[in-house]
Amino acid sequence: TTTLASRTVYWAIALLILATVQADEKTRALAPAFSGGILSVAVDAKNLGIVLDISESMNRVLPAVRAALREKVPHSPVVHVDGCSLEKPAPRAAMQNGIAPDPVTAFIALAEKVGVDTIFWNSDQGDPHVRDGIIALEEALTKHKLRLIMVSLKNKPNPSLRKLTEGSRGKWAVVQAAN
Repeated sequence: TTTLASRTVYWAIALLILATVQADEKTRALAPAFSGGILSVAVDAKNLGIVLDISESMNRVLPAVRAALREKVPHSPVVHVDGCSLEKPAPRAAMQNGIAPDPVTAFIALAEKVGVDTIFWNSDQGDPHVRDGIIALEEALTKHKLRLIMVSLKNKPNPSLRKLTEGSRGKWAVVQAAN
């Protein structure tokens, strides 16, 4: 069996390779479709990408989350983010070693490089969100026509983020991960 780490390395390499190719419909690889439940949340996507918060506050639940992802969506690209704070991305923000500097950069990379139409964002929603970050997220979701499914393992997302998620035809949930 393939481990989540090796799949993550595969997709990180694929994203780096694709970053050197001008993305257009003829050269862009597409993320796989998925219809089913992930962490008790119904997901139906033509092209599903995963953004996973790997910050220290997630350490306790990461093994269970990774096991669920490995079982349910073994071929979907996964981008790691160290935290879930929403801030306006730095100009030319880029991924390093498969880790995005912020969630918005992760969403944009998945949309532009592997053609996702749905993002499954898994975090604890324990970090702050600033207005510029919410605006940047809204712009990314709109520009790339992304649907956001936000799953928090601890805190309820703030009202602006909940509204933005629902406005993207997505949904949010607070769930308990087995640990």
